[in-house]
Amino acid sequence: KGRLEADGKILLPSGQSICSKAAIEPVWYLPEIARRFGTTETNLRHSIFRMTNGMYPELITRPDIKIFLPPIGGLTVYIWGDPDTIPDE
Repeated sequence: KGRLEADGKILLPSGQSICSKAAIEPVWYLPEIARRFGTTETNLRHSIFRMTNGMYPELITRPDIKIFLPPIGGLTVYIWGDPDTIPDE
């Protein structure tokens, strides 16, 4: 006892499970981040550029790009069963 029983939908009789994997990566929308910090987008861009030792020159040279993918780790989500059954709440 204490074993999972196959239901044929999520857990197959073979022991395999139906699972979806999703990668979630942080994306910063620079105008909103600047607004929340009470600064200008230009100041935020220059600060990030300086703090990353010039690693992302596009922050300065491409003001038309409004998003930034920060060099921090994301996370992985595993969903057992049908992802469509997850409510949008």
